[in-house]
Amino acid sequence: MKNKKLSDNLLRLIKPFTQVAINQNSEKRLSVLLTVASAAWNYAVTDNEAYRDVLLKITPGQESHLEVVRVFDQLIARKNRLFAEDERVILNCSLGTIKRKEIDITVSFLTKEEYLQRNERYH
Repeated sequence: MKNKKLSDNLLRLIKPFTQVAINQNSEKRLSVLLTVASAAWNYAVTDNEAYRDVLLKITPGQESHLEVVRVFDQLIARKNRLFAEDERVILNCSLGTIKRKEIDITVSFLTKEEYLQRNERYH
């Protein structure tokens, strides 16, 4: 599974949450879901609290924030269960197209080693 595309892994990670997103205001909901999933993925790989802080920026109210935190925690658990050996760090994830419930995304990433080297330079 080492050579599996990260975009495929991310789509598998969010699969239990995509039905609601696709059926209701799909593009906006999927974008938020992908942002939360990318943050959860990166938190699982790096333990960097900054990825939790992303949640505060995308949830306006207390109730929606609690729901997003719940999803974030579930995504971390799924990432650790399904892709524990995949330690790539997501730099960017963008939503392409949604056709017949097929979602196309583009993901750019660093290896964990590249991420750690980059962080050492900037801190």
